[in-house]
Amino acid sequence: MKSYKQFVVESNDARCNLDEGWAAFGSGLRALGRSAGRQWVKRPVDILTGIYGAQRVGQALTNPAGYDEPGMYLGLGQMMPMANPVSTAIKLGAMGIDAKRRYDSYMRRKKKEEERQNKNK
Repeated sequence: MKSYKQFVVESNDARCNLDEGWAAFGSGLRALGRSAGRQWVKRPVDILTGIYGAQRVGQALTNPAGYDEPGMYLGLGQMMPMANPVSTAIKLGAMGIDAKRRYDSYMRRKKKEEERQNKNK
């Protein structure tokens, strides 16, 4: 028969082993969840921004006001997948610059329309 001290020592060892097993299982499950979460978010984002980049390239090439070379290159930059930090920086930079160019163009058009309306009054 075991003494009380032996029983306590063995119980504590068993509990530590059980805790270590659950911790390893939990960290593995967390890592799997992070990986799956990244894939479920990252790939659709890459696909959608690739489609948007292709649309922007098409708009730049068929622009009735003339050929928009910076718009074409920015569209190509947006089509890159986010595979590493460099390509991610290029893609996000192209998206930001393109958004700024489109906003500036919209504001210029809006200002011209307001001036035209003020002249007609």
